[in-house]
Amino acid sequence: TKTKEKYWTEINAQPVYGPDGTVTQFFAIQNDITERKNAEAERKANRQKIVAKNKQLAGILEHMNQGFFTFDFTHRIQYWNQAAADITGISSKAAVGAMITSLFQDKSLSFYLPMFQAVLKTGQHQHHEYISPQLNKWIEMDIYLSEDGISVFFKDIDERKRTEAELNNLSLIARETENAVLMIAPDRKITWVNAAFTRMTG
Repeated sequence: TKTKEKYWTEINAQPVYGPDGTVTQFFAIQNDITERKNAEAERKANRQKIVAKNKQLAGILEHMNQGFFTFDFTHRIQYWNQAAADITGISSKAAVGAMITSLFQDKSLSFYLPMFQAVLKTGQHQHHEYISPQLNKWIEMDIYLSEDGISVFFKDIDERKRTEAELNNLSLIARETENAVLMIAPDRKITWVNAAFTRMTG
């Protein structure tokens, strides 16, 4: 062009035959397809950005310290990170593509499915802390509705719950004893005293 700008063209050529069947000339149509090519290049760049972001997200999900999995509206698992495999003992290879109903025992399904169905019905996030029927340990779970189905974050809180139970037991004993008992935080602040301590110290 006169402005020396580069542009894409598409040429369609057809031969023109003479009476004897030989090609005498060509008939050609040239179209400016720059706009179409630019749009294709933009779509390709966007796809590359999406792929890069998905890889980045997958890297984050794989290195989380809590389990994460997703399943679609047919209950087929789409993603299962390494932490989910570590907590449940079910590998990503075994989980991805399987129906969620095939991964859990019946007693677990009767426990989990109502949670998932409630999120599907209401669209509202649900948070649960419970003893897993299948793992026999305390699990903390957050369930969210996504565009493609359900996303689930979960982690093993068994140690935390056992510690809480032990502290509660100690607290009950401390409240009833005639001896003075106090609890001190790492920063040396007193966080709790029993009645006997109050009586003794005023």
